[in-house]
Amino acid sequence: MTIHLPIKRIRLRIPKDLYQEPVISRLVSNYGLTVNITAAILGANAVGDSWFDLKLQGKFIASEGIVIRAITG
Repeated sequence: MTIHLPIKRIRLRIPKDLYQEPVISRLVSNYGLTVNITAAILGANAVGDSWFDLKLQGKFIASEGIVIRAITG
């Protein structure tokens, strides 16, 4: 029997002061999510904030929801 975990698509904005933080890695390690990056703009010389379009899958999405500030703060 295959268990289908919920999928959520989000756009994650990364302010310049968090460029060196492992934001996406924390989604995986802290919340057990599977992360698929579907689009992104990020670079050392980027003007303004960067962003990622993510497809997230995991149990946490169904039971708690995603609170991005808790992950990056």
